[in-house]
Amino acid sequence: MIRRLVIPANGEEAALLDRLVASFTEELAARTKECMFYMTEPGAGDCARIIETETQETLDRFLSFVAAHIGHHAF
Repeated sequence: MIRRLVIPANGEEAALLDRLVASFTEELAARTKECMFYMTEPGAGDCARIIETETQETLDRFLSFVAAHIGHHAF
């Protein structure tokens, strides 16, 4: 698994990130058997999230998808 920490600027961005992950994982599940994990980073604040994917390609696609809505500052 390939892991990336994502830290939205505030609670509003964190809520948006949650919705974006839901949308992305639905699309991923519809076309592949790949898994993606999404969890809160313990001890890193309320907004920090961990994203894990099986491939770098999926992680890159996810980060591009999120950056279009939140921006690159979260990475």
